[in-house]
Amino acid sequence: MNFVQIFKSAQTRLDAESEGYLQSISKAAGRMYRLLDLLMDYSRLDRGAAVFEKENLAEVVQTLREDLGNEIRQAGATLTVGELPRLPVISGQMSLVFQNLIGNGLKFQKPGESPVVKVSSEAVTPSDGAGAGWRITVEDNGIGFDEKYSERIFQIFQRLHGRNEYEGTGIGLAICRKIVERHGGVVAAHSSPGAGAKFVITLPERESGANSHE
Repeated sequence: MNFVQIFKSAQTRLDAESEGYLQSISKAAGRMYRLLDLLMDYSRLDRGAAVFEKENLAEVVQTLREDLGNEIRQAGATLTVGELPRLPVISGQMSLVFQNLIGNGLKFQKPGESPVVKVSSEAVTPSDGAGAGWRITVEDNGIGFDEKYSERIFQIFQRLHGRNEYEGTGIGLAICRKIVERHGGVVAAHSSPGAGAKFVITLPERESGANSHE
């Protein structure tokens, strides 16, 4: 039994002030455990070999929609998913990318306005200045941000808003970039204050079963 659990077991004997302290300790401990888990996830992303298997990204997002069902309902949000390609990906990692980007669209909502998150894609041809691939966009109608911070938000522990405004660890988007880069792609953010945010992921074509050793 850890320190917080010991105090919780005696919660009925605490006065109001002590109970407030206990709740603060419990929340801080929860954030710390969550942060440690995320740091472990981040450090594991570039270890060992990865096998890329062809996945229907629409099915990946649909599974995620079910997992986020409570959050979507509580926020009164609308999640629209367009046609998405079948691509060789590391399924669990790509699901984590969508989870972070869609989750941000639910979290950074404008006061008094229900979140709307849209996921779409378009093919990228060699004539666009790169090899063949796909451009996947996740956009929302949230509070947005100044685009001068579009690179800073992908750096680990960088936050544009205080924890008192919006809960978070400052690591989610760093994980997204690391995963996309491991897939040989790039991710960029576009926004302006009050106008929502758009995250654009560009992934190259890749053969199924290709291994990555990093």
